[in-house]
Amino acid sequence: MMKSVRSLQSYFDVHLALRSESVKKSSKFALDKFSIFLKDFHQTSPDKIISDFADQELALDTLQEFVNWYSRTKTQQGEKPNARTVIQTFHNVKRYLHYMGIKFHPLDVKQNITFPQILEEEKHGVTREEIIKILENVSFRKKALYMAQLSSGMRIGELCQLRKKHLDITKKRIMVKIPASFTKTGRARTTFFSKEFDELFRFKINEMKDDDLLFATNPRVRGAVDNEIQNMDYVCKKIGLKNVTTHSFRAYFITKVARLDYNLSKLYTGQKGYLLQYDRLNDEEKLEKYLEFEPELYIYENKVQKKEIEKLTEELDVTKKKLTYMITRKDFKETLKGMMYLFMENQSTRPDKKPVSIEELEKIMKDPKFLDNIDEEWLKEK
Repeated sequence: MMKSVRSLQSYFDVHLALRSESVKKSSKFALDKFSIFLKDFHQTSPDKIISDFADQELALDTLQEFVNWYSRTKTQQGEKPNARTVIQTFHNVKRYLHYMGIKFHPLDVKQNITFPQILEEEKHGVTREEIIKILENVSFRKKALYMAQLSSGMRIGELCQLRKKHLDITKKRIMVKIPASFTKTGRARTTFFSKEFDELFRFKINEMKDDDLLFATNPRVRGAVDNEIQNMDYVCKKIGLKNVTTHSFRAYFITKVARLDYNLSKLYTGQKGYLLQYDRLNDEEKLEKYLEFEPELYIYENKVQKKEIEKLTEELDVTKKKLTYMITRKDFKETLKGMMYLFMENQSTRPDKKPVSIEELEKIMKDPKFLDNIDEEWLKEK
C-alpha cells in the first residue's frame, strides 16, 4: 500500500472530514491567516515551510512572529482580534502542523510563545426591559426564536437545526428533544418552551410538517447561525443596545434558573456540572421541575400579577360553581324562591324598610360579594 502524501488539502479533505462545520470553518480561517502571513513575510506557503520547521527553534520563532502579526492585524470593521481569537487561531495552526509531523511539547509552547493578555470584561446581564425592547423591533419569526431561546436556554445553533419532529406538543408545555448531533457537547438532552412561547407560536407549529425547520430558513447550520448573529447585531444597533448577543438570551435563562437551582440550570442547558442527582429524572419529573421555575422566565407577564390572576381565577371558579348549583336545580321555581329569599334578607337590613326596586336588585346581583352570602345549606333544604 502506497504511503499517502499529507498536505493542506488532505488535512481538510481527510483529517477533518468527519468534524463539524464549525470546526472546519475555524480551521480554514486560521490556516488562511497563516497562509497570508507566510506569503507576505516569508514568500512561502504552509505546505512548503514544513521542511524548514524540522528546526524546532525556527518553527517556534516563526509561530511567535505569526502571533505578533495577527494580534496587530485589523478586521474589516477596523478592530484588532481579541486575545481569545488569537490564541484559538494559533492552536488551529498548531493542529495542522502536528498533522504534518511538526509536534511540540506543551512546555515548548508555554515557554516560547507569548500570547496577548486575555482581558475579562464584566459581562452585561440583559434585562427584561431590554428584552422587550428587542422583541418589539423584530419580525414575528425572530420574536418566536428569541422567546424560544429565553424560555429553553438552548444555543442558537441548536435552535437553527430544530424541526417540528423534535417537539412533543402533547404535554402541559412543549417538550423539546435535542438530538446529540445538535449539541456542542455531543450529548442529547430535554428542555421545554414556556407557556408564553406556546401562546405565541403554537398555531404556526400546527401548520408545519414534521421535517420543517421551526425557525431557520437556511438549512446550512453555520450559515443560519451567522445570519442570526448578524440580525441580532443589526437590531441592537438600531435600538441603541450594546453588549447584547444571541448568547445573552441563553445566559438570561441560566441566570434565572441558577438562582433557584444551580444543577437544574446545567441540566436544561447542557452545560458540564454535578448532575448525578438530576440525570435520572424522567420527562414528567423534568416538566414538573420546569413548571416550578417557569415564572422566573416570564417576559410579558409579571410574577406578582400572575399570582393575582391565579387567585382571581380560583375565586371565579368558586362563583361559577355556586351559579351552576342555582341554575341547575330541577325545580326552577324553588331556585327563584331561594334567590328572592336572599333579596328579602338584604331588604330586611335596610333602615328605610322600603321595597327593593328592580334597578336595585340588578345592582345587588352585579355585586361581586353578593354570592358570598349564599346559604348553600338553606338552598339545599328548599
